[in-house]
Amino acid sequence: MDFHIKISGNDVVDSSSRNILVQILLKICESDVVAAIGSFQFWLDNIELRSPSIHGDYYIHYEGIQKRFELKLGLNAKNDKLEGIYVEKREETMKRLNKPVSSPSNIEIEAVYFIEPGLTGIRKCVNYVNSILKEERDELPSYLKEFDLKHFDFIINVVWDMNKEKRLTKDGIIQFIDYEQDYLSGSCDRSGCWFNYGNRLEEDFYIYNKPYFIDRLNKIQKILDDITPDSDEPRGEGEYPKILKHGMLNRKGREYYTIDDKSYEEALQSYFQEIRDQARKYHDRILDKLEKTWVEYEGRESEEEARSKQVKERVQALKNNITDLVDNIDEPKKSGENEDNSD
Repeated sequence: MDFHIKISGNDVVDSSSRNILVQILLKICESDVVAAIGSFQFWLDNIELRSPSIHGDYYIHYEGIQKRFELKLGLNAKNDKLEGIYVEKREETMKRLNKPVSSPSNIEIEAVYFIEPGLTGIRKCVNYVNSILKEERDELPSYLKEFDLKHFDFIINVVWDMNKEKRLTKDGIIQFIDYEQDYLSGSCDRSGCWFNYGNRLEEDFYIYNKPYFIDRLNKIQKILDDITPDSDEPRGEGEYPKILKHGMLNRKGREYYTIDDKSYEEALQSYFQEIRDQARKYHDRILDKLEKTWVEYEGRESEEEARSKQVKERVQALKNNITDLVDNIDEPKKSGENEDNSD
């Protein structure tokens, strides 16, 4: 599920809102909820800061790829959250810096600069933003010394600690690390400041009651409360309100908690019953429109009889299909049912 945090007090986006956003980013990256930091990009208005590409073991063995990358191991790599992943060599990254990537704010990029991978690079980007906001420009690179920051965006591939064991090979190398799985992102523009995070793969309806998932939510909430006490909190998108409503995800005050298996099964059934009810209402509206269409054709002159018969047959076929679709909405499957258990 994707979660979004709208930074409070940003009806007018000011330096305080921007500072809160980069604090949240840094504290989460430094915390134990993030096991590894992949490639990332920061966009400061029309300037892009780009880290080296980072890949896991699965991708790196394609022909011609591995020689451009270096496997990071050891204490320094661990402290930088780069241990067990392949990092593109700097000279290879420099070859790509003449190819700007459009920012999420669709601002035309005029220049691209190298930024170090891992926590080192994240800290440097955060320091750049803070130095500009505080007008402390002496330590900034030359291209930022006179910079007037209006917007910034970032996208960061990560591996959540809760997913680390599932991502590792037998040799302790991370298999996958890309935006399609675990990520952090954020933006500050005229409409406000947002922080986003999520894990997009390996989810089923049972994840919302897993201790490791709940633990991550609570740790992130604690980080938010340390920065802006009793103010900012994550809000899931899409089905999040329904999931809370039916008790699939449970929260008291500012803390999430798990429930027993029986109660969770009841919550799942309640959630799916609402989905069925909504599908049935939609089904009835569609059928009503189809019936009205049929009545219109039925009242026409005899030369329309053949066409009217054809429409009636199509209406009936659609009715049967829609009814079958609603009646066969899938029940939730328990976690692990779809996993490949082959050796």
